[in-house]
Amino acid sequence: MTWANNDKIYIGLKFEGSPSGNIPTITDNGLPDTYKTYTIASGQNSKSATFTPDNGAFEVPSGTQYIYALYGETSKIQQRSDGYALYDITGQRQKQNNDMTHIAEYDFMYAKAEYKEGQMPNFEFHHVAALLKFDLTLPSSGITVKELKLKKEGTGSSVSLNTKGIYNFNTSSSNTSADAITLKLGEDDNGFTCNDNKLTAYMMAFVFKSNNNDLILTVTDTNGNTYSKNIGKCASRTEAGKLYTITATLENTTTN
Repeated sequence: MTWANNDKIYIGLKFEGSPSGNIPTITDNGLPDTYKTYTIASGQNSKSATFTPDNGAFEVPSGTQYIYALYGETSKIQQRSDGYALYDITGQRQKQNNDMTHIAEYDFMYAKAEYKEGQMPNFEFHHVAALLKFDLTLPSSGITVKELKLKKEGTGSSVSLNTKGIYNFNTSSSNTSADAITLKLGEDDNGFTCNDNKLTAYMMAFVFKSNNNDLILTVTDTNGNTYSKNIGKCASRTEAGKLYTITATLENTTTN
């Protein structure tokens, strides 16, 4: 993954927990009001980039050893009173076939850098989720699709497809688990049409593994028809920051 035009990062101090449960004032974008926004200045389409402040640089308090940075859609980031950040990957929507422009806002990253007065900090970002690529063959061409869902089969607890993850810049905590994670397809509920019988979709997903439960992949079209495939178990734990490709030929599983 590389930096893109108009990418932004947010720089400030580490989120701190509070015994009283209080947290600093939160801005409309979900971050403490002490955080400053920086926009990419150079390094587009590469793995390293430089950023400049939008409205004044972050003023580092005296005695600070480390400063911290976040990347991703800030309305999906919530500071908790225990000092952890909650990242929410629900609401993903891919507007066109084989398009990744929606991924950036859900590809959450965090970093910390040692602060030395007069020196530019060097942040090494870490991803909190993995990227799933779905390379799918539909039963026929011309199908207008509106939703893709990855769901665990059965009621066992060996796999949790988490929708929210909790991190504190270097460690993870609990996650909000669900039986399925969903990607909406199309600008709206009208979806988009796969002119051939190929659908290529992308979705960010938190780390998971499946020892006992199979995973079912289902695509729904605008007529309510479903196309599914049991893609089996995920025996190895997925890793944040990596790309995983799921290739499958879907069958019509519509029930009247």
